[in-house]
Amino acid sequence: MVLLYWEPQQSVLDSWILETSVHTAHNYGFMRAWGSIGFAIIVTVFGQVIDKFGWRVHFLSYGVIIFIVVIDFIDRKPDGLALWMNADIF
Repeated sequence: MVLLYWEPQQSVLDSWILETSVHTAHNYGFMRAWGSIGFAIIVTVFGQVIDKFGWRVHFLSYGVIIFIVVIDFIDRKPDGLALWMNADIF
């Protein structure tokens, strides 16, 4: 069931990015390349971490990442979210 929603996501995202602007479409391959490089680095690092410490550290890392995101979100200006919600991307 999850694949029903997950699989089309990449195609929709690709189309949306390419239609956003000419500049974005021109740099699309460059952006995707860095996303792939980042994914490869994270997979390699976490593979070594999981190999050394086990799967438990993998799930604990999600908690740390969520904590960092929440702290970062709290630290932002209150009007930042309002500006984002009023953007022309929707």
